[in-house]
Amino acid sequence: STLFPYTTLFRSTKLRFAFQVYDFDGDGRLGKSDLTELMRVLLPDEAEEELIEYVVSMAISESDQDGDGCLSYAEFRQATANSNLKAKLTINF
Repeated sequence: STLFPYTTLFRSTKLRFAFQVYDFDGDGRLGKSDLTELMRVLLPDEAEEELIEYVVSMAISESDQDGDGCLSYAEFRQATANSNLKAKLTINF
């Protein structure tokens, strides 16, 4: 399809934008503090701190390929490519 390069570029642009938004401290990596802040923004105020810590730890351990405790843009891009986020975040009625 002739639209393929454009959809790939659009997806890449959206991923880069999301990464920059999630990088709360602006250091170019998604660390524990960035992901914790993201979870606090996304979850209701009643969310337990232990749950947030668990989710953040799992996200980093599953996607951190170089073991530095943070997600680079490349690791973030690969993590999102390897999961169907839309399916996981959609509730069908």
